[in-house]
Amino acid sequence: MAKKAVSLLPVPGADDPTPGKFAFTARLDELFAQGWPHLFVLSDEAVTPAQSKREALKACQAVDPYLPTLVPRDTAERMLSGYLHNPYEAKGSIQAALAKPEPVTPALLERVLEAKFRRLPGETYVYRLREVLFLFEAFLGTETVVEAMVEHLSVGLEPENWGKTAFDQDHENANFRRSLLAFGWLRLRFPVDRWNKLTKPLLKGHPKLPKFTQSLRVICDDTAPLPPQLDWYSADAACQRRDPAPLRMQLERWPKNWDEPQWVYALGSDFLREANVTGLRLSPKWQQQRHLAELGAIRAPGTLRIIEALLTSRSVSAEAVLWLEQHRDWVEHEGLPVLDGWSHTKAVAENIRRVMRGEALPSPPKPAELRKQLKQLFKDLPAQMKACKGDPEAERAAMRTAFESYCEINAALGEISPDAYFTHQLGLKWRAPEADIQRWIDIAVDVASP
Repeated sequence: MAKKAVSLLPVPGADDPTPGKFAFTARLDELFAQGWPHLFVLSDEAVTPAQSKREALKACQAVDPYLPTLVPRDTAERMLSGYLHNPYEAKGSIQAALAKPEPVTPALLERVLEAKFRRLPGETYVYRLREVLFLFEAFLGTETVVEAMVEHLSVGLEPENWGKTAFDQDHENANFRRSLLAFGWLRLRFPVDRWNKLTKPLLKGHPKLPKFTQSLRVICDDTAPLPPQLDWYSADAACQRRDPAPLRMQLERWPKNWDEPQWVYALGSDFLREANVTGLRLSPKWQQQRHLAELGAIRAPGTLRIIEALLTSRSVSAEAVLWLEQHRDWVEHEGLPVLDGWSHTKAVAENIRRVMRGEALPSPPKPAELRKQLKQLFKDLPAQMKACKGDPEAERAAMRTAFESYCEINAALGEISPDAYFTHQLGLKWRAPEADIQRWIDIAVDVASP
């Protein structure tokens, strides 16, 4: 099987020759225990100043996570210096900061917290709050960032820092609460006694900030009860506590919402034997690439179900083939024999063997062809729905197939949210009774709902 001209995202510890138990290397086992991929590892990889500036600028501009978790030190330093400046409105300032970055110090961290975390409006992209704090941690150490964050979160409990609306007052739309999405992961790299002492003042919360208070408590205190239905914050807390029970309850309601690697760490790698993998190839291309790099770091036979699900993806099929090549010995001697023994994965094993024998997958269509397919999808949909002749199950299946094709095509086209606006495309000439049209649109809304 010939190697493809693609590469997977850099993964820290991937070159460790010592096999791991949860992941493919012992070093990755350590990192998973510390919360990876919710951290950064700095490398001393030699990159030119031009490369470093270019990558740092892309990271500052990106809508989605851009930097891999193994990041060159120089690139990370430039990104943190440039982060204080708007890459679109202050081009001169950010270019100067990227060209001559300032040292990463606690003073820079405090300036970033003040400029980007405490003001309304704050940072637009939630993921970047985590990215920036984890980068500071990589430079300054966990304790420095935890101390700064405790002070930052304490400020959020003071009335003069509340917004004018109830929505802002509970910090739903501010970065006080949203920064907890990074804060909780820091505890996994921090001594328990020291954590409890530092965060104790936060546990009092404030009665006029019920959501912020609840999130503080579940993140800071393992004895605080989690809500019956997990939100983003309490799901993170369950992972950080390594408590699989609330995660399993959540999966009963949302069986496809599990693709966070730390969910698998908390649930155990055997979870991948039964995990619902059908939605992975419908996610954005950048996310599929991270699935391969991050979920693909887990040393478990069930991981091959993830790889097989992505082999036919229009977005990452070449990368999935490369993953099989890079892990060929383990796949052949450990992974596939287990899949052969599971009745529901025999076809998965055979599909992987075909690819590893060199049977070519279809070449990914070019953008023009993808756009043509997208147009044809909506052109054919009315006839497909009519052909169901009112059968509710058949109608739903037809609409589900159309929606999944829509997502996968958009993902391959690089759309940030490939599932968005599906129902907006239904302004078609259905030439059908009004009752049928309304029913089909209702089905589309239901199918496209998260």
